[in-house]
Order: sequence, then structure tokens, then C-alpha cells
Amino acid sequence: MLKLKFSNSNIFSYKLVEGVQGKKYLMDLSSVRPKSVIWGGLPDTVSVTAYELEKESVQFELKNKTSNGLKAGIIVAIQPLLYTLYNLLHSLFVSYKISQQLGIKTLLFAISMFISYLIVISFLNFNKKKVKDRLGQKRSVQTFVFKPTKRIYDGYFIFIISLVCYIVYLSINNGSEGALLIVNTVLSMLCFAYTNSAIPVAEYYQTEIYLLKNIKSNEEVK
Repeated sequence: MLKLKFSNSNIFSYKLVEGVQGKKYLMDLSSVRPKSVIWGGLPDTVSVTAYELEKESVQFELKNKTSNGLKAGIIVAIQPLLYTLYNLLHSLFVSYKISQQLGIKTLLFAISMFISYLIVISFLNFNKKKVKDRLGQKRSVQTFVFKPTKRIYDGYFIFIISLVCYIVYLSINNGSEGALLIVNTVLSMLCFAYTNSAIPVAEYYQTEIYLLKNIKSNEEVK
């Protein structure tokens, strides 16, 4: 039985795949169709787009992982920004008595989610352009077709976290709701990234939730 080997690439929402007649592919996780598979849907097949790479190609290899020192530096660097943003939001809630206005509070919460969505989509489009630029104008497109064996409800689980955040947000009425808006923005980014551009095809395949059915070779795209 053919066994696929997945590994992380150096571009978010893309996986490197090997094991198909010695060939190497770059799989676009955002291309999973239909998206309903993580919302409990059980279609006959799930398709994922991939680009065939030269066996010797290393342009998408993940060479060096981010060091702990760099991660710590990034966290330290953004703390003043988060503190300033929190103070700004706290002042806004107190000055305009937003804490007592359910409609405006809900609107601000929705806006934070919309901003998260725009960030994720913009980042996804940026990565797609980066991949196309690296591959060049001529690229061999393949479609991996999987057979799902069970229903998956991961999408609901992730958005439940945002719902809990919203409930806690509404229960606070002292101006510190701004902190929850910041937290919700981050959580929403993770939610939208997971459900739109980082569906864990590799994990589903490795746990046999997805079974490889076939690989369709499309015409080369120019």
C-alpha cells in the first residue's frame, strides 16, 4: 500500500509530500474541497491541490526552526504594543461608557473577528503569490483525492472557544473588555487559519481518517 510522507514546508498552509513513485509535491492545504469536511460533512471524496516539484528541489524545505531566543525576543517586543492597545481600548470603553451598551460591545467584538479574517486571507493570498513566483509560470498541478472514513467536527470545537470568549466579554463591565477583544482577535485568527488555510490533511491521513484514493494529473498551468 502506498504510504505518503508529509513534512512541513517553509510557507504556512503548505506541506511537502513524498512517497508517490519517488516524486515530491507541495500540497496547498487551503485548497481542500469541500470545506464542509471539518464541519461534520462526509462527502464521497476530498480533493487537495498539489504542485509537483523536482526531486532535488529544496526551495520549500524548512531548514532552520525559529530559535527559542528569537521567539522570546518577539514576545518581548510586542508587549509594549499590546499594553498601549489595551490602555487605548480601556480608555475608549470608560470614556464612552461602552460597557453598558450591548449593541456597540457586540459590534466591536464582531469587528475584531472581521479584522482577524482579513489578516488571515491577506496572509494566505500573499503566500499563494510567493509559491507561484517560486514555481515560475509553468507548473505541474496534481489533485490528491482522499476518501474520508468518518465525520470531523473540529471546526465547531474551535469556534466554541470564541463563543466562550464572547460570553466572558459580555460579563465584564469595568472597561477591561479591551483585553478580551485582543484575545479574541488572536483566537479568531487561529480559527480562520485552521478552517480556511491550515486544514490538517497530514494528521487526518496518518490517523486513517483520510484514505488516499488516487492522484489526478492535471494539465500544466501557465
